[in-house]
Amino acid sequence: MQQRIGIKLRILLSLIALVSSVSSAASEDTIAVTIYDFPPDIINSKTKPAGPLTDKMKQIMKSAGLSIQWLQSSLAEESVMLSGGSRPFCTTGRIYSNMRVVKDNWIFLPYTLHTLAGDALLVHHKNLNKFARFNHITEVFEADTLTGVFISDVSYGSNIDSYLNKTPERFDRSASSTDQIIAMVSNRRADYGIVSAEYWRDSLRKNQHYDQLVDLADQISLFKNGNVNLHLACSRAVPSTILARIEAAMQQLGFPKSPEKIQSYITQTIPPK
Repeated sequence: MQQRIGIKLRILLSLIALVSSVSSAASEDTIAVTIYDFPPDIINSKTKPAGPLTDKMKQIMKSAGLSIQWLQSSLAEESVMLSGGSRPFCTTGRIYSNMRVVKDNWIFLPYTLHTLAGDALLVHHKNLNKFARFNHITEVFEADTLTGVFISDVSYGSNIDSYLNKTPERFDRSASSTDQIIAMVSNRRADYGIVSAEYWRDSLRKNQHYDQLVDLADQISLFKNGNVNLHLACSRAVPSTILARIEAAMQQLGFPKSPEKIQSYITQTIPPK
């Protein structure tokens, strides 16, 4: 009996050692990347992630010789994990600040990953009088006579989400895409919609019918105005050799050098002569 137990124990320990060695080997060529809906730059995060940011991450990691393991998260959870620094992973882009490096212990790579265009606030031209008295988007959200259209089951960031959750009756969450938001405002099935300004300009070029819509972002202040640069951020647990590979890939692929003063990880991994 004891002999059988001893044999089973040795087999179990051997299997554990094998799994451990496989996991260790895989981790050298695999990088976890946090993912969550961030339309239109990231969509379908829980099923088949797509969008400009996911495309860029796939391109970078492939060039770095790394496979991506998507890690379901939220913006808040991602921030906590970055500050904790114990779990090795990278992100699909965060806004750089010196405080996040010095105080929160985040790592940024010295290239601009993506530039977010400001948002557009779309309104049908026949509804402009409804918005004449507003100066900030929060006033629009608080108006019980207006209905805004948003994509279902996605996060728009803490500022907007707080309104969507507090007074859901003022918001139509039936849209399945940015295109549907634009179409619903165009058909006057909703009073307004918020979409990426870059996406809106591209849609307007393709569909002249949308010229009946007006972007009120110049009149009404939004939470995201103007262009914002995102940098590839990683936790402190990611080895410097992996960071150097990712940075070298971004350099080789022609990503623009960041205007921020961010240290390079390539130079740190080159042995002295």
